[in-house]
Amino acid sequence: MPTAEPSRDEYVDGEDEINPSDDPLRAFHDPSLWDANHPVSRAFQRLADEVLQRRDIGIGRLPSDATAIEARFERSRLSGIAAKLASETATDNADISAIEAWPWGNTVSAILYATAQATAHHVLRDRSLDEPAVNSSVHDTLLRRLDDVARAYRSAGCGLPAGKYLHAGAAKMERTKDHMGADLAIVVGASVLGLPRFRVVLIQAKHADARQRDRANVGRNEGRQLDNLLSTGMGYYLFYPRVVTDAEGCDTRLLPTLRPAPAVFADVATAASTSNRYMVGCHADRVGSVDATDFAEFVASRMAGDDLSVGRLFPCAQSAAAALEVKGKPLVPQVLACDLSGRLSVLEFLVAMRGYGLETTADMPFPKYEELKSDHKPDFPSSPAMR
Repeated sequence: MPTAEPSRDEYVDGEDEINPSDDPLRAFHDPSLWDANHPVSRAFQRLADEVLQRRDIGIGRLPSDATAIEARFERSRLSGIAAKLASETATDNADISAIEAWPWGNTVSAILYATAQATAHHVLRDRSLDEPAVNSSVHDTLLRRLDDVARAYRSAGCGLPAGKYLHAGAAKMERTKDHMGADLAIVVGASVLGLPRFRVVLIQAKHADARQRDRANVGRNEGRQLDNLLSTGMGYYLFYPRVVTDAEGCDTRLLPTLRPAPAVFADVATAASTSNRYMVGCHADRVGSVDATDFAEFVASRMAGDDLSVGRLFPCAQSAAAALEVKGKPLVPQVLACDLSGRLSVLEFLVAMRGYGLETTADMPFPKYEELKSDHKPDFPSSPAMR
């Protein structure tokens, strides 16, 4: 039986247990008590506005003549987002409704989803970027969006809720030639089945084919790139859709999607014809089963979840960094990293990557509830609970 949609005064995902109503610092870390003028609320609104502006020019919109697979993916994407929020109904703007701190219950998931969604919409605005350039844009844009939210927390003098933690960082190659040629690594420290682990994935970008809009060619170097990515045990393809002029004459561009390298390999291995063996789906496998993940959903949820099939797991910063090098050379030219567990060190990971030729480009700890003292005074008294 469907449940009623919670209000801003209710909590989901257990944050009510760490935000007791008699907590004197609740107004500093409870997003449901912040009004629209709160600095963090404004930061989320900037992200939502950016997504809406890109939607107006067709980015992230389903074309009027969408294929059956494109339509199924979009329904799956929106229903998955809605299931994580207060509402159980998948609506056309569920991903817009998700760009706010309070509906998630988990503030860190909200931050990662909102910044990743804005990043995905931003990088698609430039149609001229090649595959390495667009992933470099993902690296740089996501860092800027995260920094904007972190600055908002600091300007308001508030922190993440008790028990929640986010420390983001990044490293980029300046002088060393990457070994394998993958475009980007994403590293997330999280509690996996109750234990703190770094999860690592390697990302290879691919633009959709110019003539087959929901398919991409993964046959570079006669398939050796796929074999190399598959052999790491942590490879993913990040597919960037092409611009489509639909039947109504509107330019649209669906959002980037990720598929694991083993699924892509299965498509190649089971191709009926050798002539198009390396043409694989951006959203689904060869039989039409949707198995792709929206970029923002992947960053905010899949990377922090308990699914052991996602990437590879490492117990410490040094072992995670070592997985990203071969013979002293990095596997990728850039890395995005964050820790959500509070028990792993992003800084140690960045230092280790420096030894492989990647210089630290960001070290961004978010303010924590535990850092706030009982006599702390707000820097921004906009919330009724602060007045």
